[in-house]
Amino acid sequence: MSARIVLVCTLLTMTLTATACGSAASPEPEPELGSILEVRTASDIVTPLDAYEPTPEQQRTIIEAHQLLVQKCAQRFSFDVNMPESVSTPDVKHARLFGIVNAEEAASHGYRVPGMEAPPGATGPSNTKSATGGWNPSDDEFIVVRGVDRYTGQSKTGKKINSVPVPDGGCAGEAMRQLGEGGSATAPDLMELPSRLSSGAHQSAEKDSRVVAAFGAWSACMKEAGYEFSNPWEPNDKNWGRQVTSEEIATATADVECRQSTRLVEIWLAVEVAYQNREMENHAADLSAAKNSFETRLKNAAKILAGA
Repeated sequence: MSARIVLVCTLLTMTLTATACGSAASPEPEPELGSILEVRTASDIVTPLDAYEPTPEQQRTIIEAHQLLVQKCAQRFSFDVNMPESVSTPDVKHARLFGIVNAEEAASHGYRVPGMEAPPGATGPSNTKSATGGWNPSDDEFIVVRGVDRYTGQSKTGKKINSVPVPDGGCAGEAMRQLGEGGSATAPDLMELPSRLSSGAHQSAEKDSRVVAAFGAWSACMKEAGYEFSNPWEPNDKNWGRQVTSEEIATATADVECRQSTRLVEIWLAVEVAYQNREMENHAADLSAAKNSFETRLKNAAKILAGA
C-alpha cells in the first residue's frame, strides 16, 4: 500500500472517529443555583416538588383511609384483615433527607428521629420504629388483599374466594380506585411521578461537583474532630443499636457542627432545588395531572375517615 493511500485511510479514520464522538449526546451542565438559605432544623428544608406531594399528616390521612377501605373490602370475603391501627411517620416531611441537621436533636437523640426511638429495654438493631400492628395472611387472604399469588406474582383478578370474585389489584387496588373517584383518570405510575422526580433530583445532587466538594469539606472537619468518615451518610446510616449512647450523641453533635461550619446542608439543598426545578420544567403537564390526583385522593380520604 502506498504512503498516500495510508495517509488517506488514516485521515478518513480520524474523521469518522471525530464524527462519532461529536454525535454522542453531551451531558447536561450542572444547573445554576438560586439562593443558599440557612438550614438549622428539618423544617427549614423546603423543595419545589413538595407542592406535589402530601405532608406527613396528609400522608397518614390517605394511608389510614386506604387501610379502612381494604378492611371493608376483605370483609366481603369473610376475612378480618389485621391492618396496623396507626401509621408511624416523621412529623416533619424532610426529617432526614440530608441526614441529621438539628443541634438540639443531636445532643438529646443522637441520630434518632424524635418520637421514633426504640422503647426502653428494646434490643436489636434499629434506628426507627415501624408501624404498629402486623399482618400475617393466609394464601387466600393475600390474594384477596393484593390480587396476586404471593409466590408467583400471577394476577388472580376474578378468582372466586368464598364465592366472591377478587377485584382487579385485589382489595388494595379497589381501595386505590375508590380514593381516586371523581378525579381525572391518572395512571398509577403518574401518581408516583413527584416522588420519582424528587428521588432522581436527590441522586443527581449527590453527584454534583458542588455537593461532592461540600462532602469533602465536611469530612475534613470531622477528621479534625477525631472522626474518620468519607461522607455524611456513614454516621447517619450506622447501626448505633437500640439505645442512644454517649458515643452516638458525641458523634452526632460533631456531625452537625461540621455541617453548619461547612454549610454542607445549605449547599446540598440549593443544588437539589436546582435539579428539581429542571425536572419540573421538563414534566410540567404530568405534574399538574399528578397534583390533581393527589388532591382528589386527599379529599376522598377525609370523607371516608369522617364517615367511618
